Amino acid sequence: MKILVTGSAGVLGGKVAKGLVNKYELRTVDILPADSPGEFVQIDLLNYAQVRAVVEGCDIVVHCAAIHPWKQYTDEQYIDNNVTAAYQVFKACAEIGVQKLIFTSSIAAVGYNFAIEEMPVMENQSPRTTDLYSLTKTLCEETIRMLNRRSGLNAICLRPTNFVPRAGLELGRALLSCGFTHPDDVASAHLRAVETKVTGVEYCFIAPRVPYTPDDIKRSQIEPGAVIEQYYPGVTAWFAERGIKMGQLGTLYSTEKAKNFLGWEPAWDFERWWKSHQI
Repeated sequence: MKILVTGSAGVLGGKVAKGLVNKYELRTVDILPADSPGEFVQIDLLNYAQVRAVVEGCDIVVHCAAIHPWKQYTDEQYIDNNVTAAYQVFKACAEIGVQKLIFTSSIAAVGYNFAIEEMPVMENQSPRTTDLYSLTKTLCEETIRMLNRRSGLNAICLRPTNFVPRAGLELGRALLSCGFTHPDDVASAHLRAVETKVTGVEYCFIAPRVPYTPDDIKRSQIEPGAVIEQYYPGVTAWFAERGIKMGQLGTLYSTEKAKNFLGWEPAWDFERWWKSHQI
C-alpha cells in the first residue's frame, strides 16, 4: 500500500511520515525542501498538475499541509494555503479514486465559543466560526462532503486542538488545560486513522485527556487554581514558585468517538508530565 503525506516539512507531517515509513511505501511532499522519509517530492500544492502527479498511484492520502494562526498571515495566504491548495489535493483524490483521504482539520472547524451546557462539544456540532482560519477548516470539511456526494470520496477529518510544540514548564501548564494536545498524540491519531476503515466521511476531535467536568470549566472562569487543586493538590503553588500563573481551562471537546472509532487515546497528559517533574 502506498501513502502520500503532504506538509512533511512541518511538525505534524514529519511525525506522521516517520510513523508510516517502516510499514508502507511512502511518498512525502512539501513546498519547502525537507529531509523526509520515503520518496520526497518538492511541489507547490497550488499547481494541480503537480498535485495530481504525486497523488497518482497512492492508496491513501494524508493531508497535513496548512498554515496556522501560530504566526501572522494575510487573508490571502490563508485562502491560498488552506483552501485552494487543499481543494487541489481533495480533487485529485476524488478523480483518481484513492481508498481514503485523511484530513488534518481542527477544532476550529466548529468554532470555540460554546456554553457550559454544550460541553463536552460533540462532532455533530454546527459550525459557529468567527475567524478566517476557522472558516478555512469549515470550508475544507464541506468540500470533502461535496466530493463524497459527487464522487464517493471516503475521508476521515481529524480535529485536533492546538498542538504547537512546547517544552519544560510551558508543556506542563499546557497539559493542564483543555486546549492543548501533545504533537506526538496528534500524530498517533493520524496513524490510527490510516489503519481505520471508513465509508463516507467521519470526524473526530483529537483533544487531551483531562479530568474536568463542564461545571469545573464554569468554575475555572473565576478561580482556575482552585479547580486544578481539586485534582492536582500543590500544583498551582509549585508553578507559582516558578513564575507561572494558571489560566482558564478552555473548552471541553469529547474524544469518545476518537476512542471508539479510531481506537485512539492520548499517551501524554498532565499526570505523566508531573511524575517526571516532582521534586
